[in-house]
Amino acid sequence: MANETATLAAYVADLKFEDIPPEVLERAKVLTLDFLGSTIRARRDAESTPSLLKMLEALALDGKGESTVFGDSKTWTPAVAALLNGALGHSLDFDDTHADSSLHPSAPVVPAAFAVGEMVGASGRDVLTAIVAGYEVCCRLGNALVAPVLAYVPEGGIDPPSGHMLYPGTISLPDNVFIKVTEYA
Repeated sequence: MANETATLAAYVADLKFEDIPPEVLERAKVLTLDFLGSTIRARRDAESTPSLLKMLEALALDGKGESTVFGDSKTWTPAVAALLNGALGHSLDFDDTHADSSLHPSAPVVPAAFAVGEMVGASGRDVLTAIVAGYEVCCRLGNALVAPVLAYVPEGGIDPPSGHMLYPGTISLPDNVFIKVTEYA
């Protein structure tokens, strides 16, 4: 393995809307609309939304900006809009799942593309191209970094925690095993 980062960076930098297959564009549109729907609903209905907004207020990150949070009439700074859209879009857990890596790629990808696109005045085609590129990067990194570890992180309610789990949500592998798992990804 050599130059993987450079290869992926070159792909993203060189990607043009015209080069994306029509079926990929259509899928990206569907996934984006699905994510937007989840975000809009979560803005109103997620139990975590009030706490999230209070946290932003406590950190003085609730100032006015120029960026959209879907389902909110207030505008936010680009970074906070991306954070809120990502957190809201995943909070009801209705967003997409990339099965191979067990990731929800819309949550980091779509909000970042929209926030930057809005900030620089990008066209819809440019935002959609960024979303396709973001999915590619997110899913490839997930396959390389997350998927190999999943065998050690059982899903579901395990009571008491067993196997390689000492506590729910933590990986309890010896360092040498963790290194080998990630090296051979």
